[in-house]
Amino acid sequence: MDHLATKDLMTVDRLASLRGNTNALSHWYEPGKDFFFYAAAQNACRISKARLLKLKLSDEEQELLSAPPKAEDLRQRLKDIGEVQERQLKKSKMGRISSEFVNGFCDVAIRTSGIVEILLPQSPEYTVTYGLLIILFKSVVTKKDREEFLSTYLESLAGRLPLIEFYQTTFPTDAMKLAVAGIFVEMMRLLDEALIYCRSGRLGKLMDAVLQPTKTKLDSYVANVEKQVKKMEALKNVAHEAQTADLKDIVKDTGSVVAKLYQSIERSTTAIGISMEILNDRIDCLELRASRMTVFEMIKHSQQLQDIILSEGWEPEIELELVLQRGFRLSPKDHWENNGVLDGLLAWSKIPGSSLLWVGGSSGNQDPWVTELSADMIQALQPQLLTLVYVFCEDVKKRTLTPIRLVKQLIIQILDLHPEIAYHNPKLFNVSRFKRAIDFSQVWRIFEELALEVPDLFLIIDRVEECEIDDEVDLKTNLLPSILNLVKRSRSSRVIITSTYSPPVEVRNNPFLQDIYIDTAEYSNGDIVR
Repeated sequence: MDHLATKDLMTVDRLASLRGNTNALSHWYEPGKDFFFYAAAQNACRISKARLLKLKLSDEEQELLSAPPKAEDLRQRLKDIGEVQERQLKKSKMGRISSEFVNGFCDVAIRTSGIVEILLPQSPEYTVTYGLLIILFKSVVTKKDREEFLSTYLESLAGRLPLIEFYQTTFPTDAMKLAVAGIFVEMMRLLDEALIYCRSGRLGKLMDAVLQPTKTKLDSYVANVEKQVKKMEALKNVAHEAQTADLKDIVKDTGSVVAKLYQSIERSTTAIGISMEILNDRIDCLELRASRMTVFEMIKHSQQLQDIILSEGWEPEIELELVLQRGFRLSPKDHWENNGVLDGLLAWSKIPGSSLLWVGGSSGNQDPWVTELSADMIQALQPQLLTLVYVFCEDVKKRTLTPIRLVKQLIIQILDLHPEIAYHNPKLFNVSRFKRAIDFSQVWRIFEELALEVPDLFLIIDRVEECEIDDEVDLKTNLLPSILNLVKRSRSSRVIITSTYSPPVEVRNNPFLQDIYIDTAEYSNGDIVR
């Protein structure tokens, strides 16, 4: 590890001096005044933390998010991880860690730290960036294909982010503070997306097929960073001119009377400043208390409605876990990676607007390959920035699933993910109305109204043919037409329904329906009978 301990990690020595330079950055944040400018950056921190917690992180990695290292400790953590990985490589005789990759990663760590140190006085949340960098480094280092994938974007990011000296010598205007927040947002999106993709393994293929390809997204984040940095560089010149003009005016106005006046103003300003700081602290505390109360009330109202719409407990995560634990008996050719469905998913994802994709197919006497697809797609989409709701219609827990119960399970998930919708629309989503929702049309209307309030809704229904019909409701004339009507009314809803059959003739020609049928058992296409 000598080559990493010397030349390859020498570039991160600047990290050790960051803490000593924070005084030079203090003019970037004024408590009580600058929250508006940096609000987007703080929100990006929270989004990042929430996304990463959806990954299967180890206890050590979860600790990195809850208690990330400081800037001056980041160098040592990267070095320690590199040394451990190097020893493991030597034992397995697999070669050495790429010094170019380590250098590139450390350069990104240095430059991102410059922005984080500006924002830290606002909130310690921003150190989540350091935890994210360590998790990303650990996930990728020694994995050649992932190193090569990531290196291009790391080099692009490092080449665009200014060094900390830029911020120390720059007079921060309000516009520049907004640009800093914009850089931080795009930087975190890039790091989040890179980590999720690099840890996804085979599920990354599904992410790229169903959503915008990761490479395309990373390119756009780098381009957005570059725009904000160019804006800052242009603003820097203007800001220095303005600052110089201010200093000249102050020099011209020197004199004993003016000097005394300035002293008086300074004393008053200091007193006012202290009072304002105390007032702002109190306002922050009140706002935080009020927001906590509001969140508590939202969750309480949402839970009350969930208990009414479905009295017995039901959790989608437990159902997903049961499906995964059961496993899938499939030949290699039958898995979604190999049977050709990825091409169909990619073609569907490029269709603008909302639409429904029907994925049908059979595997003969083996487990249905479509259920494995559904389970893997759910896992791939959970960390993404969308609202994912799903139902497995097969009798996983020996419980009959009717169309009405299916819709109720969808309602529960949206209420759980977005309690604010019901809280802010009490006329539509109230106890009285939920108690009166008995038949399918009443229950569906509640779901549709909720769904139309959700941006980027992604709905997955697996093995829809297993949904049991009752005396009043069936799939062909009630459930499927209702879903297609939702897709028609929505601007951003995406729906995938899987089945061992082709879509019913009654809905097959609907313009909002696309379908794929892949029969790996080489049987003739079957039509759904329910």
